[in-house]
Amino acid sequence: MRLLKLYNVFCLLLTISLLTSCGYSTTEDDKYPDMAEFPEVDGTGIELEKYHINFEEVYVIGDDLLGISFKEKEIYAVRMDQSFNKLDSVKISEYYYVSPDGFVYFKKEDDRIAKVHYLEKRFQDLEVHPFFKERFYESKLAELAPQYDFEVMERATEKGKDSVREIAAQHHYDQIKNRVIPDITSYHTLDNDAYLSNGYVKLGGLIIQTQDGDFFIPKDIKAHRWHDEFKSRIDWFRLLEDIDQLPAVEKFSTSNHTSVDYLKLFDQAVIENRGSGNHYVFGFYPVTYDYYTLEFNGKTAKFKSYDSVMSAFHSPDGRTVIINDKQKGWYRVRPLLYQ
Repeated sequence: MRLLKLYNVFCLLLTISLLTSCGYSTTEDDKYPDMAEFPEVDGTGIELEKYHINFEEVYVIGDDLLGISFKEKEIYAVRMDQSFNKLDSVKISEYYYVSPDGFVYFKKEDDRIAKVHYLEKRFQDLEVHPFFKERFYESKLAELAPQYDFEVMERATEKGKDSVREIAAQHHYDQIKNRVIPDITSYHTLDNDAYLSNGYVKLGGLIIQTQDGDFFIPKDIKAHRWHDEFKSRIDWFRLLEDIDQLPAVEKFSTSNHTSVDYLKLFDQAVIENRGSGNHYVFGFYPVTYDYYTLEFNGKTAKFKSYDSVMSAFHSPDGRTVIINDKQKGWYRVRPLLYQ
């Protein structure tokens, strides 16, 4: 009997040790059962309102803020003041580039590239640069090797050096230098990381500015130059690396405007443990009630949040605080508090 008791104690200690090593935490009850749960708050003088813009990025253009807001499959460039109040918006589509002068370049549904100024809201389509519309590369191949089918030869020589292809590629490179590069005053890439998290396909491309206006160059242009040193072909986009790009537009960074002075975690309670892992590694992670103090405009309020990650940041002028909750979205301290 004594050996059985010792065995049971050993098994219990072993189980506790295994659970602890796997991240298991001792659970407890809600420490403040009567406290308001986010987005409700306990206190006078502070209220929260749902903030519906949910911008992915914010650009600073003069005295305005230009936020890129994703709403399901629709994308908007939203003009805001320094307190995140919406002033106007214009619908854009797919991948985009915001320039320092307030133009937003984007890909339309018909695959054309357009630009619109965030103030004037006048849309203008961009043409593909004439050099690339005229397909000089393909025409030169046909001229030098009429006996070859271009698409067949493209596949056959994709990984190997070919004398006909090399001559044509060199001709194409010379044409780029002579007919495109001297006219470029600036360029930028139409590409944005925001699409990685929103399920869009990044096609890329370049917008070049010339004395004759803005042009678009698709990224799938077949134009190469043979590089003897590396025994490979160089995408012609590399030829633009030595050209000065447009000045980068200033971005508003929430991390630079985060302040623990507004939102403070003052207590926490582990309510449950949840398991995660696979066949080889398994562990627990705690699910908590987090208890916060919110201080703004000389007022104080408290609330709790269950199973969430929460942060707060303020607008450039310091008059608006946004609370970002991973479960319930964005909330703003009501503007009436400081008007």
